[in-house]
Amino acid sequence: MPPVTKVNEFNMAQTNFYYQQGEAWVVFTERQLQYLDASRRLFIIHSTPGALQPTITTIVDTNLKVAPR
Repeated sequence: MPPVTKVNEFNMAQTNFYYQQGEAWVVFTERQLQYLDASRRLFIIHSTPGALQPTITTIVDTNLKVAPR
């Protein structure tokens, strides 16, 4: 996923995750997340046999070295 660049006044941005079902892309989760330069989020998307949709897990990395802009 590309970095989030468009946020509201609270540094919140909509993040949508999709999976392909046949020919169509279907949203399986929509998240309103706060984005800060001091951390990054790693998204792990996985599914198991027989699952109706994928599952998403979020890991927050707070040991991020922020590069100067």
